[in-house]
Amino acid sequence: MCLTIHWIASDWRLNKRILNFVPISSHRGEDLGRMVEGCLQEWEIEKVLTIIVDNANSNDMMVSYLRKKLAIGVVLYFKGNTFI
Repeated sequence: MCLTIHWIASDWRLNKRILNFVPISSHRGEDLGRMVEGCLQEWEIEKVLTIIVDNANSNDMMVSYLRKKLAIGVVLYFKGNTFI
């Protein structure tokens, strides 16, 4: 799995970086969520606005998992209502 990050700097320039490549041992949504959560913690990311995924069924569970976890330690804009 490849995690990328996009952000707008103070000079209004769009930036993007590959955060991490993570080998996947399981396609279960909760396992994928744990992998993403670990990467966010490793990089000390404290604010998440959007998570974009493809249409794989396991992504629904991954986003559900992340929504619960991020509500505890990371700022969720719009109280997480933008997560589907």
